[in-house]
Amino acid sequence: MELQERVPAELADALERGDLFSAVNMRTGLANLAWLAADDPVGARRVVVEAMASWSQQGFYLQHYFELLALSQIDLYEGDGARALARIHAAWPAVRHSQLLRIEYLRSVLLHLRGSAAVAAGALDEAAGAARRLDALSAQHARARALLLRAAIAERRGQREAALLALRSARARFDADGLRAYLFAAHHVEGRLVGDAAQTAAADAYFAAERVRNPDSFVRMMLPGL
Repeated sequence: MELQERVPAELADALERGDLFSAVNMRTGLANLAWLAADDPVGARRVVVEAMASWSQQGFYLQHYFELLALSQIDLYEGDGARALARIHAAWPAVRHSQLLRIEYLRSVLLHLRGSAAVAAGALDEAAGAARRLDALSAQHARARALLLRAAIAERRGQREAALLALRSARARFDADGLRAYLFAAHHVEGRLVGDAAQTAAADAYFAAERVRNPDSFVRMMLPGL
């Protein structure tokens, strides 16, 4: 995984230069996945706390979004959907007030995050609401994320065929968009759902090549409920 190569070097450089902005960004948001890829959720959480201890707690800005994203991803990696959902609920008024939801990409990520946490926590109606809001966005990746939520909801409701249909549709969209991590996460889950060990193993080989040490937990973070 490219993050595991870049993040430590760029973080060390930022700390040496006293670049607070970069030092925070290199420990939160998607950069925090470098620790989860190494199967170190404890370390992942620690560096987020350390980073935000040096950042203002006034208002809700991009760095607070990165913090929320990272901590919620860690919760999902650890299988604690209830904690992730409670965290997102607590932050949501500040998120809305910040106007970050006006940026479509951030809205897509946050809605998918909320829906994923809801599925993992068993709040299926809330997850379905997030999927509907994702479908209303223009970006193809947003609709693919909605399909992932619908697949997880169907699986949680015991509707295996509907889950597989939504999962395969999402997989095709991720393939077209070149989003390989989500593509292989979907392959991993589909292989497990249909009992195709070879399909799951092929997906795990991708994650192994990306130096993801615990594919099961990493996929659980990406596609909770499946």
